[in-house]
Amino acid sequence: MSKCRNYGRGVLTLDVINAAAYGDMDSLNFIYKYYEGYIRRISTMKSINSRGICQLSVNEALRGFLEWVVYSTVMKHTFKF
Repeated sequence: MSKCRNYGRGVLTLDVINAAAYGDMDSLNFIYKYYEGYIRRISTMKSINSRGICQLSVNEALRGFLEWVVYSTVMKHTFKF
């Protein structure tokens, strides 16, 4: 059984997600910071130039899309307590 690795970030609580869904900017920023490393890692592409040197570059279109997915997913979920 694998362990959940969140590297000391904790978990997102339903209160934070619900507040973000109702437009609380602090909660939205918290959620963005929570997923920022994941988005950065997924949108980083490795390529080899003509000299054979490995380069890392950020695919801005993919990064923007992933940010949009996070925000749109949060905004359409509300939880009843």
